[in-house]
Amino acid sequence: MTPMIDVVFLLLIFFIVTLQQQDIFAGLIAFRPSPAKTPRTLPEIELLTITVYQGGFMVNGMLVDLDTLDRRLAVIAKSNRSAPIVIKCTNNSLHQNFIQLLDICKKNKMDNLSVFSL
Repeated sequence: MTPMIDVVFLLLIFFIVTLQQQDIFAGLIAFRPSPAKTPRTLPEIELLTITVYQGGFMVNGMLVDLDTLDRRLAVIAKSNRSAPIVIKCTNNSLHQNFIQLLDICKKNKMDNLSVFSL
């Protein structure tokens, strides 16, 4: 009886190891949706990078003051509220500047924010 159990387990292990995934999926009948008639393109989303430092703000490499930043975010929010915004904080950035930036984003209902420190 023991040798027969050994042979059965050896056969079982052999079939499990040699079984390929294509064999399993070949026997399945699946109804797949037809391809779209026109290819769907995703809208281009401009990534907005705001650096907060001790002296103020830098948007995509350009120095701006708080009012200019507020106007720019308001314009972007009118067209796309889910535009991604990356906020970079330097070691010497003021906490007050960061909070003001978050308040502006909240006022414009922009919540797709990523914050990290440099």
